[in-house]
Amino acid sequence: MVRKRTAEMAVFKDGSEVASTPPPIATNNGDCDEDDNENNKRHENNSSHRLPPPRKKTRVRKGSPVAAAAAAAPRTRRVALKEKATNPSSSDVLHPIDKDESFYGKQPTRRRANLPTNDKAKALEPTSTRSPLQEISNTSNSLHQTLKEKLPTKTFDELVSLVVKDAAQDAANLITKNDCWSPELLDCFRASKLTSLELSSQAASFGEFVIREPFSEIVKKLFQQDQFSNLTVISFRNTQLLNDDVASLRLLSHLESLDLTGTGVGTQSLHHLVCHRHTLKRLNLSHNPLIDDDARVALSAFPNLAAIYLRGTSITMPGLRRFVQGVLPLSCRLLSIPEQCINYLNTRQEKYMVDIPEDYVQDPARVDALTLPALKRNLEFHGKANKDIHVTGTKAELNNRLFVILSNRLADSKIIGVMGRAPVAT
Repeated sequence: MVRKRTAEMAVFKDGSEVASTPPPIATNNGDCDEDDNENNKRHENNSSHRLPPPRKKTRVRKGSPVAAAAAAAPRTRRVALKEKATNPSSSDVLHPIDKDESFYGKQPTRRRANLPTNDKAKALEPTSTRSPLQEISNTSNSLHQTLKEKLPTKTFDELVSLVVKDAAQDAANLITKNDCWSPELLDCFRASKLTSLELSSQAASFGEFVIREPFSEIVKKLFQQDQFSNLTVISFRNTQLLNDDVASLRLLSHLESLDLTGTGVGTQSLHHLVCHRHTLKRLNLSHNPLIDDDARVALSAFPNLAAIYLRGTSITMPGLRRFVQGVLPLSCRLLSIPEQCINYLNTRQEKYMVDIPEDYVQDPARVDALTLPALKRNLEFHGKANKDIHVTGTKAELNNRLFVILSNRLADSKIIGVMGRAPVAT
């Protein structure tokens, strides 16, 4: 038996109808009453464990009183409430909205000025830039006024003329001649094509140095990355330098010649020059008594060194012999040596026999193969020049004594050779 229920209809004033409840599902079983009772009991027992049925949406027809009432109601926006932020800088802080419905208010509109055609063309033209050296010619520059007061008028006008032409080398030579270097002035040459820099003291006598207080500040201007890239020759003759001043030269990537005559540098300062081992070819260390035999450790790192000056240093003959026996390159020349070494070389015929006949041993490597009589015979021959050479003692003592004499003779001849007086013996 089939049971049907008619859906209840809601009637509005305009005659429209809306179904308030859906019709029940029809069943065809004859025992529908018993089955319905059992299903109702099961539903009541499981109602506490089952979720409520989803709410069904009803469709509102256009023109109905419900639609008219919904349209007349004011629109509201659902805003999620947030808890009070503990951190005022966090993103949860709500910013107040002003009357213009923006966070920062209405911004004034920017209007582009209508420039004349000529002004636009001038704005697009690249501005002419001056080099740091040419800035000296600027009358508003404080350095311009300082040089004008310090230099004679003729010299100043000449300097300005060279600066305008960007003639860096001629301008630097003129400044050196008038001894008016300053840290600010040297810094103007940082991007120029300067190849030689003379920072020597012209007032000092030979072998003496002058202490200039701001000189360390001048040298520090050379310590700039990728600046003074063309500088190859520097002279600090007769001007006192500190270890830090020598260290300020390590960024000069093309340094070939360095004059440290009379600067008071010591052996420790030479270690700051090792960074120039591939480029340095000429080194003048004259009149620096603090440079001793230990300088061979630093100087052994210069494979391209072609000339070195050692006059006025504390290097001795044993140290000088080591210099020419493995420390300096074979092509390096000793253009000057300490005075005590010169005196020794001038009287070396009094220390041993300079000219040795063929029937005597000349090579130190052959001494170990000599017999005792042969050792005494060779020592007696050198004793003719030096009475301090004895021929008494054990064979080991005689062997060592003759080996030292022949080694010194060979090294001394190399020293004379690298001084340019004779070919270098390899």
